[in-house]
Amino acid sequence: MTDASRFSGSRSEFVTREFDAIISLFSFCCEKMNKQKPLIGGADEEWIRNIFVAKFVRKQKNKFGLGHLLFLAEVAEIDSQTLKTSGYIDITVHNIRQNSLKGNNIKANENEYYAFECKRVKSESKSSAFREYASQGIARFISGKYSAKMNLAGMIGFVEEKKIKIVALQTAIDEVLKHEMKSSTVSSLASHSINGISSPCYISTHRRQSSSNIKLFHLFLDITAAFN
Repeated sequence: MTDASRFSGSRSEFVTREFDAIISLFSFCCEKMNKQKPLIGGADEEWIRNIFVAKFVRKQKNKFGLGHLLFLAEVAEIDSQTLKTSGYIDITVHNIRQNSLKGNNIKANENEYYAFECKRVKSESKSSAFREYASQGIARFISGKYSAKMNLAGMIGFVEEKKIKIVALQTAIDEVLKHEMKSSTVSSLASHSINGISSPCYISTHRRQSSSNIKLFHLFLDITAAFN
């Protein structure tokens, strides 16, 4: 696993395939979670994420050929200049057996990881999309507060209300990107198809303050049936 922009051809394609495999794993785990119903009313975002990672993702990753990846929750992001904690990323994914391109020696880069920010989705309104999803999620990747050295990352929306329509949610987020984040949005949400997954997934591209772009994958997981 490494920054896809640093390589061409097969290496870049591998990173994309691996990222898609992670999304497929997340979608599968959502289905498992809905069947087992481990959540209770009033559960906060942290607890939902912890159950998702500890009880499902870590136990199912081998089925998707991802046994070499380490899934961590609530990892501190350290600012390279101030060395202060700039924030905490909900889920980070690290390759624990990454090999050097020049040989078989282990050469792990601490700045290379997949990051996913999780948000609870309780409304499809524009105001909710901006407050809970864009300003506290998307914006953190654009600013470089999260995943400063990576050119791709992910957003996970835990959908908790059956009344929410994903198309309406997509429209609300696009409206926020168009009006509130226009200068940093290269392309708004576009459907991203992955074989075998039932959860809707989209991709948007954003211009960072460093002038580089970051591609964000948006995965919406319907967990309405996971509450007992």
